[in-house]
Amino acid sequence: MEDVPHHLIDVLEPTEDFNVVRFQQMAKEAMAGIYGRGRIPVLTGGTGFYIQAVLYDIDFTENEENTPYREELERLAMEKGNACLHQMLREVDAASAKAIHENNVKRVIRALEFYRLTGEKISEHNEVQRSRDAAYNACYFVLTDKRERLYERIDKRVDGMLAAGLVEEVAALMQMGCTKDMVSMQGLGYKEILSYLNGEIPLERAVYLIKRDTRHFAKRQLTWFRREKDVIWVPKDEMGYREEDILRFLTEYVKEKTERGRRTDMGNRQKDNNRQNQDMYRAMGLSPEVISYGENILEELRDRFAAIDRVAEYNQLKVLKAMQEAKVSEACLSGTTGYGYNDLGRDTLEDVYAKIFGTEDALVRPQITCGTHALALALMSNLRPGDELLSPVGKPYDTLEEVIGIRPSKGSLAEYGITYRQVDLLGDGSFDYEGIRQAVNGRTRLVTIQRSKGYQTRPTLSVSAIGELIAFLKDLKPDLICMVDNCYGEFVETMEPSQAGADMVVGSLIKNPGGGLAPTGGYIAGTRECVENAACRLTSPGLAKEVGASLGMMNAFYQGLFLAPTVTAGALKGAVFAANIYERLGFAVIPNGSEERHDIIQAVTFGTPEGVVAFCKGIQAAAPVDSFVTPEPWDMPGYDSKVIMAAGAFVSGSSIELSADGPIKPPYAVYFQGGLTWYHAKYGILKSLQQLVEERVVCLSDSVENF
Repeated sequence: MEDVPHHLIDVLEPTEDFNVVRFQQMAKEAMAGIYGRGRIPVLTGGTGFYIQAVLYDIDFTENEENTPYREELERLAMEKGNACLHQMLREVDAASAKAIHENNVKRVIRALEFYRLTGEKISEHNEVQRSRDAAYNACYFVLTDKRERLYERIDKRVDGMLAAGLVEEVAALMQMGCTKDMVSMQGLGYKEILSYLNGEIPLERAVYLIKRDTRHFAKRQLTWFRREKDVIWVPKDEMGYREEDILRFLTEYVKEKTERGRRTDMGNRQKDNNRQNQDMYRAMGLSPEVISYGENILEELRDRFAAIDRVAEYNQLKVLKAMQEAKVSEACLSGTTGYGYNDLGRDTLEDVYAKIFGTEDALVRPQITCGTHALALALMSNLRPGDELLSPVGKPYDTLEEVIGIRPSKGSLAEYGITYRQVDLLGDGSFDYEGIRQAVNGRTRLVTIQRSKGYQTRPTLSVSAIGELIAFLKDLKPDLICMVDNCYGEFVETMEPSQAGADMVVGSLIKNPGGGLAPTGGYIAGTRECVENAACRLTSPGLAKEVGASLGMMNAFYQGLFLAPTVTAGALKGAVFAANIYERLGFAVIPNGSEERHDIIQAVTFGTPEGVVAFCKGIQAAAPVDSFVTPEPWDMPGYDSKVIMAAGAFVSGSSIELSADGPIKPPYAVYFQGGLTWYHAKYGILKSLQQLVEERVVCLSDSVENF
């Protein structure tokens, strides 16, 4: 179990309040992240009501704010006692009064307050919520055992808790100020030891009460679960207590239910098959065999796409929350000219970015012309002559070679006496920690970590992997500045590298965060010092962030950012679709068809220049702009070989829009990304496949047997 990530452990202070509503919110957030990583969450525990709250997504209609009526009830409890409140509840909701003990004042008040605010009995409201169908395609297992064996295990568990230091733990909590009335002190074991330490009962009595009350709790659990409609009972004694047999039963049941649901869904989809879409695809140049091939692939991706949508939903709410907290107003959508002093929209937008990325400050400007410019700005403003730049993830993106001075160029870091050192990734794509340890020296000032693969066939780095690397680097040298080239990675996960320890994250607005609407621009989000250095370099010392007109672009910047999580999700689905299409055809793809995703780029290695060119022709033919143009390889500035690019975009060079490119050099890989909508990304991939079929690079009949 050590290799299995656990959630909602050590997330609260003992002095914090806690309830089922908060648990439900925290559990759903954790589950969204698990789904986003392509995994299935396992919700474990013994409190049936908490499990029910998540499984059935119960609506508690919780009122977080104190109301005058709540304050009145609290005063009444203080003056006349708990029994008085309980009698009031009995008069309006006898069922709740029967279920709630009079000493549970908080729940009694909640029930009375709910009745006052809604006119509805909370017992009836809860009954409706309990009768709801599960919000998830879940398997609800309850493990049982013989009562005498269960009680024996409870007694041993309590003895083990005491031997492990339960008394000392509670004593330490008392010293922290924890008291009996706190939620954390009402758990089994804590309240009894607290009574012992307060001199109310001897230790032997406390131990007896813990064991007795735990047995009672176990009995109530069984009663609760027996009335749950979806429970699958797993009697351990009938399985001979063989863990492998129990695990086999659980996994086979899950697989069977998943397959049953998949067959039902497939049958429904076949019945609802829309022939109009097929006709339209044929009218737009796709052959029936290409359409059929794509649809067969899609059948296997429904769950993956649902997980992508859950991440997009979380990120959409995160963006919305940041905009609301920053108080974005209609006035923010207007632009400035000239110096751009007191530009409300610009300054508020930078606050929004800082909130989204969890940083102290941000610089978001139309004057930052592209991703390479943003990276150069971040590097040149935070490095000084004599410093050394380190890349612990291998070769940087081609256009950065001239910025750094790997390839001589005017104004490079090398011309200013800034040296560069590089540590390549290991053969399996992991970090060479020993090589990094040897590379870091007294002159190492800044570390650049490229999240995406660039024109390489290495894995893209996850936020968690980046966080581990940064932690290692900071242990070696705490004052290192860790910068992450975040291009193509924004909103793919629920976290950003800045929330995993990065001092700066840098990107382009004509990629993910611009949502396809930003016409230009870039961003740097990070520590206040790093951002201020960048601002001084972008404008001038003494002016920094105070100047820089927004030139009427704020509307596009805000609206593009708002749409970015959804647009990114569409592009991500396109990348997953492309990986599965071409992997099935026998081409090497990175990431592969089943891997977790950490950026929107999909690399496909064709092994021949003809494959790269044909793919790009298909993407260009699927574009809304310049679809009649034929892309050709050319000597593009900043690259060391000919490059072919396909992009019929509304914003020139925008790679969040459907696009593909690749250097015409071994191993002859093409890099696909973007699609403002999933449906356009889908058509683009199918059109690329059609082109490859027509140019005889691919033969679909050879691959039909794979289905």
